[in-house]
Amino acid sequence: MECKEEYRIILPESLGGRSIYQKVIPTVCTLKNMLKEIDQHEGRDIYLSDWAKRSFKAYGIEKFKKEILHADAEERKRLIRKKILETKPEALSPHVVDIYLVGYVSEKTDHSRSEFLNYIMKKGVTDKENSANAIWQVGKGDGFFLGILNKDGAIKDWNFIVEWIHNLNK
Repeated sequence: MECKEEYRIILPESLGGRSIYQKVIPTVCTLKNMLKEIDQHEGRDIYLSDWAKRSFKAYGIEKFKKEILHADAEERKRLIRKKILETKPEALSPHVVDIYLVGYVSEKTDHSRSEFLNYIMKKGVTDKENSANAIWQVGKGDGFFLGILNKDGAIKDWNFIVEWIHNLNK
């Protein structure tokens, strides 16, 4: 007879000492859209829209732009996921924290946008609904694009999340 044990992972409210409730600056450009723009401009990031430039900088793409430009879609995702896992807590951008925050709240409440908005407004992340919506859209969109979150914002890749938390809290 097989015995299954269920493990409950406690998601921390800070990632390596960086609070998930502070310095979460909303933006409206997803990683997917930024990568489309970088392709359209043949890697010349100077021509990116202001929103795409924020995403480009947030994910540190300039440090591995050549690899990104020559990679297929799946390899790009792998490269960006690897970069997230290697990033020091103090260097985590709001975009990356948005992914974790969406997954965190989805696991604490239900997977709805309205619950997310209520939760982060209660926690003081923002008091503006438009800002809360931007955090939801980017976190959910980038997390889904990278295969970290499901389409509804729930955590899909628990192995990634556990490794990320572990790496940040070394």
